[in-house]
Amino acid sequence: MDLFILYWILVMVITAGLVSASVFCIVALTDLEADLVNPIDLARRLNPLFSTDISFHSALCLLFLVNFETTLLLLNSVLFGFHMYWLFTGQNKIFAADIFKLLPTYKKRYAIKLGFYIVTFFLYLYWFIYYLIHIYASPALKTMKIPVY
Repeated sequence: MDLFILYWILVMVITAGLVSASVFCIVALTDLEADLVNPIDLARRLNPLFSTDISFHSALCLLFLVNFETTLLLLNSVLFGFHMYWLFTGQNKIFAADIFKLLPTYKKRYAIKLGFYIVTFFLYLYWFIYYLIHIYASPALKTMKIPVY
């Protein structure tokens, strides 16, 4: 098996994990808003997830850098920059005392991240299929014109 296939599978698995982590954070914040969980338990659950989210997205950017995927690196560098800003300003942790005043901010942040991760997941899937077709397809299939109706 080609290493490039494993590369794209790894990229899609990491992105699927980031999507699921973002969904979990949105659900947990909504549970706090509906008073189904207390702020201390929420902070205990979500704080390790923030650092994991940042580290997996950093690994994804590193994979793009190593493979010279400049377009994808530039696309992901915006969110990576926000991650670094949140990390260095201390906004990567939830504190139980002030969670209720920052709840709309955190929900908006994770909704935007969820949308970004879903869009990039399908973009990676498209490029993975494009790679498979252009590497492993026969020359006749590569030059085949698809009729547009």
